[in-house]
Amino acid sequence: MSGLPFGNFFTSSDYQQADQAGREFLASVLRKDSGAAITDQEMAIYGKTYLPQPGDGAEVLQQKRAARRQALSAIETGLGPARTMLPGRGGASQPGPADAPQAQTGTVPSNLKGKYGLR
Repeated sequence: MSGLPFGNFFTSSDYQQADQAGREFLASVLRKDSGAAITDQEMAIYGKTYLPQPGDGAEVLQQKRAARRQALSAIETGLGPARTMLPGRGGASQPGPADAPQAQTGTVPSNLKGKYGLR
């Protein structure tokens, strides 16, 4: 959730991936909650609520992990019968190139899990 004026020239690939994954998660949650355009202020507030921040202790990381799972579960529940169409829920996988990784609810690239306190 960086606002660096130089773009991503000075940020690591791991940070860029974590930042993008965080933005994607927050956009999903905020779209469900507000249904309107998402402001930078909302992204910042929800980011501190759901995403690991520098200095977060183990207990806080565990609380945030539980909050992310609860938010994803609420979104999935709101889908009703359509949730069976999600990959890994009995539905067909998403169309795309055969070599493209398939996104699943709650997945995090393995190289980022330990680094950012995710499981």
